[in-house]
Amino acid sequence: MRKRNLWISLAAAAVMTPAAGASAEEYSAKEIEMKLTEAAMERNIPPEIVKAVAYAESGWRQTVDGEPVVSEDGGLGLMQVTPGEAAVYDEERLLTDIDYNISAGLDILEEKYGWTGGLLPETGAQRTDLEAWYFPVMAYNGLVQVNSPIYSDSGETNLNAYQEGVFSTVNSMDSNLETGTFSVTLEDLDYTEEGVGLSVTADRLEPSFTTESAFFRGEGDAVKVSSGANIRGGPSTGFGTEDDVQGPFFTIEDPVVYDERENQHFLWHEVQPLGTEDRSVYIAASLLQPADVSPLPLSTASESFTDVENNAVIGRFAASDFVGGYNNGTFRPENNITRAEIATILTRMIDNLPEGTDHPFADVEDGIWFEEAVTTASASGLLQGQGNGIFAPNKEITRQEIAVLLYRLAELTGTELTEKNDQTMTDVDAEWAEESVDVLTRADVIAGVGNNKFDPESPATRSQVVTLLYNLFYKP
Repeated sequence: MRKRNLWISLAAAAVMTPAAGASAEEYSAKEIEMKLTEAAMERNIPPEIVKAVAYAESGWRQTVDGEPVVSEDGGLGLMQVTPGEAAVYDEERLLTDIDYNISAGLDILEEKYGWTGGLLPETGAQRTDLEAWYFPVMAYNGLVQVNSPIYSDSGETNLNAYQEGVFSTVNSMDSNLETGTFSVTLEDLDYTEEGVGLSVTADRLEPSFTTESAFFRGEGDAVKVSSGANIRGGPSTGFGTEDDVQGPFFTIEDPVVYDERENQHFLWHEVQPLGTEDRSVYIAASLLQPADVSPLPLSTASESFTDVENNAVIGRFAASDFVGGYNNGTFRPENNITRAEIATILTRMIDNLPEGTDHPFADVEDGIWFEEAVTTASASGLLQGQGNGIFAPNKEITRQEIAVLLYRLAELTGTELTEKNDQTMTDVDAEWAEESVDVLTRADVIAGVGNNKFDPESPATRSQVVTLLYNLFYKP
């Protein structure tokens, strides 16, 4: 873990002087943050990295007292493009045009990233992982011995190295964020010139773990909140917590929301609790992770039942242990399905659901066959109670309720619902079910009963639910 907090000290240490004879527009810290973020995202570079580099270089300053800044070593503006690098750019624009200055800095950073696998080691990290930029950030400042990841005499981590300072700033900008570290040895480095040059000779150096930038999550992505995270009514800790909102799964409404306070620079997501459409809340992006929930593989084997003919889907679901039959060898496909049964099917077939430790339902007895399934389905937000501490496990589920549940599952698992027809059901009056029925119908997941009718309030049968789940997740 990087322990030094450079969020304040780097800016204070930077020595900036106005450039004579030039003038540039002044920008607030929030405006600069937004410019850096948007430019980084256009280049598919983690904005966390770009913001920290800019802070290390200039303390987020393009100007001092209204004049463009030039450092003691000749670095120009916000990204401190140095004279040698500036030769390919318009120096006047580097001083007076902040967007041009940012673009030049990102050109240079991308060039250093391109050294990966050559002058710089492979890391195994993806481009949107923060750790993929550790060595390119080092090269941005220079492959020199003062930036060695370790001290040559002791082998200890060099916390004064430029890239260590940048990554400390990344972590300091958001106290919930922690990045992986690299274990570098003297055998991985070559001090090529006495007191000056440095090269990384290792072909591959992998971080202890990787942290994907939260900025590249998209609208509609399913995410899971960390235990104990504060869920707020707005993008700032100044907003109160929304204690009645249940997690752990949410869908992203707006992936890039800036903190409303001028001096706070971490990212918020505007999200909706899974299965809701009229309640938006805000969670710090670093407290959210991809939902990472998916259906388990469907068996190619098949189990037979005495009352099921010519239905391989039911047989394969049974062989996969997603559904079960009865002791007399029947499946009873036309029986109406209950809430307890659907909870059991879903918790058997959906992988990586959080296991609940308890449930609040007075009508779910300890030790009953569906207790564990109800506890997990409730904790994951797939199925909720009916109010007043009641789950109603034996209540039959209607066709429109199943449609809403399937749509929720598609959101949670990231299953794409591609439109394949233009059919519309004319008898779905419940507003809370209309979109689910419409989208799933057009995606050929569900079908009506004829004449553009869906029969939404009729109970769903066991065979219908198995078929719908197959259509959603497994149908070629």
